[in-house]
Amino acid sequence: MFNINEYESITQTERNNETTSSRYSFIPTLKIIEDLNKEGWIPTDAQEVKARKSNGFQKHLIRFRNDDFTGNFGNDCQPEIVLTNSHNGLASFQLMAGLIRFACANGMIIHDGLIADHKIRHQGYTTEIVKEAVYNILDDMPKVYNSVQRFKDITLDKDEKHAFGKAALSLIYDEEQLKNALIDDTAKRLVEPRRREDTDNNLWNTFNTVQEKVIKGARFMREEMPESRTRYAHTRTRKTKETKSIDKNVKINKALWQFTEEVAKLKAG
Repeated sequence: MFNINEYESITQTERNNETTSSRYSFIPTLKIIEDLNKEGWIPTDAQEVKARKSNGFQKHLIRFRNDDFTGNFGNDCQPEIVLTNSHNGLASFQLMAGLIRFACANGMIIHDGLIADHKIRHQGYTTEIVKEAVYNILDDMPKVYNSVQRFKDITLDKDEKHAFGKAALSLIYDEEQLKNALIDDTAKRLVEPRRREDTDNNLWNTFNTVQEKVIKGARFMREEMPESRTRYAHTRTRKTKETKSIDKNVKINKALWQFTEEVAKLKAG
């Protein structure tokens, strides 16, 4: 069960004397959680960067849900607000639109071309600024609903799903990470559904299949084996690691959503 007290950076109540000056305006993350709670948004999940130094002041991410918006996307999804912050003096509060899909519990983050992110500086922080950011995100949330419905209505054939997987690989991984990859085989494994809810060949399911495997990690990376490693096997299927970096998590989520929007536009002609 999610317990916010397990995250030192989120429950931090003092500024870092080693990395910030006395002029640094320290606003505890607990303050913005309190302000979001007043608007009905409750934290349901969190993540913080592992830090050897300045532990308790590092970057963290929190996902919030509001029961008043349950059912807006049917039984499939629920809108979220995603917060990132740190206490190292290098980052503002940032509020983003998110979405949770219940079938796989994979938390998505909507790219800022569809719904703008809101950066809130520690200096000059007020509850009203937070409320305004939340209302602006909610005002634009119908755009996300429309996108989800459009993705569900677009059917992809086998070749199109394969092309989606290949494009997603190049979007997410650099040349070094793919240097030994058998791209065609890897792309086919990447878009192969792992649960019954994703078996319909539409754009929404393909996007979710790829997003879940990349963020949570999965066994889909098909690679050539260096000759020095084995005398027998020439290929292997490697399990990718879970995406634990907050910045990378946000970047991948936004990039995949934006790419899916572009595919939808192409399919619409």
